[in-house]
Amino acid sequence: MTTKFGIDESRFVVYQQLPYLQKHMNSLMPVESPGLGTFAMDQYGRIYYDPALFDEWTLKQCGGVCLHELLHDVLNHCGRAKDLFGDHPSQEQLEKWNIACDMVINTIVRDANFKLPEGCVWPKDYGFDEGLTELEYYEALPDKPEGEKRPSKEPGEGEPKGPPEGGSCSDGQDREWELGAPTKGNPGMNGVDKKILQAQTAKAAEEHSKTKGSLPGAMSRLCDEILRPTVDPKKLLQSAVRYALASVRGHLNLNWKRPSRRQVEGCGMLPSRQNPLPKVAILVDTSGSMGDYDLSMSLGVIAKVLGAHQTNITVYAGDAALGVAQKVFDVKKVEFDQGGGGTRMGDLATEIQELSDPDVIIICTDGETNWPAERLKAKTVACITRESDSHPVPSWMTKVQLEV
Repeated sequence: MTTKFGIDESRFVVYQQLPYLQKHMNSLMPVESPGLGTFAMDQYGRIYYDPALFDEWTLKQCGGVCLHELLHDVLNHCGRAKDLFGDHPSQEQLEKWNIACDMVINTIVRDANFKLPEGCVWPKDYGFDEGLTELEYYEALPDKPEGEKRPSKEPGEGEPKGPPEGGSCSDGQDREWELGAPTKGNPGMNGVDKKILQAQTAKAAEEHSKTKGSLPGAMSRLCDEILRPTVDPKKLLQSAVRYALASVRGHLNLNWKRPSRRQVEGCGMLPSRQNPLPKVAILVDTSGSMGDYDLSMSLGVIAKVLGAHQTNITVYAGDAALGVAQKVFDVKKVEFDQGGGGTRMGDLATEIQELSDPDVIIICTDGETNWPAERLKAKTVACITRESDSHPVPSWMTKVQLEV
């Protein structure tokens, strides 16, 4: 059979119908991948495609799959996955995230009058309404029972063979068949390039909506988030702590008390794996500059962590010296002895790291303090109760401005 069209025509039909995606679509670098069995996109702006599919799918289907892959990048699914799950996500987290993202994307593709091959996942497959966000679908998805396979998620794919289906653009996890980070021989986009491109796409989409009509719900949310960002300190704190804890939970421990579910009869015992319970240290600045309002916001941080995460929490109070550690299960029982001396949060955080080796350190302060001289082993979050630029937070720490 003679192929009548290819990747260029497949991309053209997308921006012919959705012109605000033209620049973004044309920025993708095509990579021919015979035997891949689908189209996929990596986190560096490359779109991989199996040329055999041009003989199996219609032009409208190929355009729909190109649009599907592009929307992973347009909607920043890679960056959002990293914010949600940290550096070491579990397989279950990645699978649920991919399904949630695909449910959002596939309805956009359908509503744009494109076709998708058989085997795609839809909200109705799980009894969900359409129009929810990726995070809402993710949180509503049930955990997968052991031994059960989820529906195939990527257009044209068969049984999963290891990492989540599709490319790393959906979750930031490199696949073995991808080209990897950009090099001179294998060019690609870096994070800054992608953010600029996403902003340009959002601007083009908003301009299009003013003259040509409405946008799909997910695209409208993207325009609002990028062009009119609002900072909700509670959500920012939740995201920062979730990221820090997820990075720790991804390190699985071996458990010899319970055999692995992959145990083979007649062989030696294989250990099962379990997620460790992260240790969190919360350091509260109790120097003389911290007023009742600052301390109440610090208590709010403690309550937020207690309410949202099952973990071991130890609270320290201090100014120039470190106070007694308090194991905390109820925020109402936290006690602060406010001092009047100087503020050395950087020194105290370093001391806590050496004393108890926590996985996460959260520092609550008004910002009038020094910071650790070197990067700490623990994921570190600085919760600042007042706007201040006199002591900038180091770039390796996550900063959350509690007062806006």
